[in-house]
Amino acid sequence: MKNLIAIAILMVVANQANASKIKVYKWVDKNGVVTFSEYRPSQDDYVELEIEGDRVVGGKSGKVDYNLSTLGRKQVDDNVVQELNEKANEYCKKAKHNLNVLETFKNVRVLNEAGQPTVLDKKDVMEQRRLAMRQVELFCNE
Repeated sequence: MKNLIAIAILMVVANQANASKIKVYKWVDKNGVVTFSEYRPSQDDYVELEIEGDRVVGGKSGKVDYNLSTLGRKQVDDNVVQELNEKANEYCKKAKHNLNVLETFKNVRVLNEAGQPTVLDKKDVMEQRRLAMRQVELFCNE
C-alpha cells in the first residue's frame, strides 16, 4: 500500500513537473492509512503541502504553517535528513521491541479489526517475526 501511495505521488509530481507549484493534501484515516491526493479530503484533519519540482516547499494545517521557502536548500535538506533519521531510530526501537515480544512470549495477543484481543497462531507469529527482522534490517544501523 505504501508503495502504491509513493508511486501515485511520483506520478502526480512527474505529470506536473512543468508547473511551478502544486498542492497535495495528506491525511491519516481512522485505520491509520496515510493518503496523499491532489483533491482536498472531506475530513477536516489534513495537511496541505506545496510541492515544487521534487521538493516540498511549504504547506499548512490547522495547527501549523509550514513555510520552507525562506530556508536555504541546504537547511531544508539537513532538516529532512534529521527528521528521517529520527523516524528510522523510532521504527528501529519499535521493531526490536516487537521482535523481543515475539521471541519471548509463548502467547502473543494483538487487537483484531473489531478491537478485541486475540492470540496469534504459530503461522502469524512467524510472519510477524519475519516482518520485525526485516524492519530491524531496514531501520537499525547495525
